[in-house]
Amino acid sequence: MLRKIAAASNVLRHAVLSRGARRFGPAFTRDYARFLLRASRHWGHAAPGHMTLLGREMEYQDQHAVLLFLHEIYSDEAYSFESRVASPRIVDCGANIGFSLLYFSLRFPGARIIAVEADRDNFALLSRNTRSLSPNVDVRNVAVAGAPGFVRFSSRASAGGGITSSIATSEDAASYEVPAITLSSLLQEPTDLLKVDIEGAEYDVLEEAAASGALANVRECILEFHTRHAPGGQARLTALLEGAGMRVAQQGPLRDDTGLLRAVRPS
Repeated sequence: MLRKIAAASNVLRHAVLSRGARRFGPAFTRDYARFLLRASRHWGHAAPGHMTLLGREMEYQDQHAVLLFLHEIYSDEAYSFESRVASPRIVDCGANIGFSLLYFSLRFPGARIIAVEADRDNFALLSRNTRSLSPNVDVRNVAVAGAPGFVRFSSRASAGGGITSSIATSEDAASYEVPAITLSSLLQEPTDLLKVDIEGAEYDVLEEAAASGALANVRECILEFHTRHAPGGQARLTALLEGAGMRVAQQGPLRDDTGLLRAVRPS
């Protein structure tokens, strides 16, 4: 019981005192607190449901995943960036069920967004959760990979929200084929923000984009990296971004074996 109270208090603190609360105001605090109250009745359960967030109805597969989304994307504003233009071009690789797209659309109502999500269950929710956003939001049920074609994708139902989904490395029963495109194909024009959260596939994907020269079109990159199966991965990705002329401005752990890199192209 004490553990549940401590967890609830911590989340409530983020709802009231966080960067996101200061940016979005009482509406965010209200929506976050309502969700927290409902979630606290079944703390830690992977239950599907829906919530209202800043005027949008959002469906989800797992309430625990939503707590992570709210904390990282809204409370901590992990994907915050400043745009020089009113209609920035954003490429979101690993859009999951749409919480990042809602954040970008609230910050920049005129943003032109291409969102990629390989998991078919996540994509179904992503499509429904973003249908009321700008017509400039383009969502695609494909994977980004080191080469075009098809890849086998593994999605664990118990992971709710696809947090541990990844490109499959074996022919397991839960995997299925999805079309694959390269990152360079999405970066053929100037891109104000590239966001990448693709659960371990980022190494081949960034290497392809760097080798093609397409990273030169990116002004800012926010990249979640995973090191469980890639020792030295943080240094590897840092070298790719710096080799493309970007300056790594922020790096550090998020949780367990994941971390965040933020790279900015000098003016």
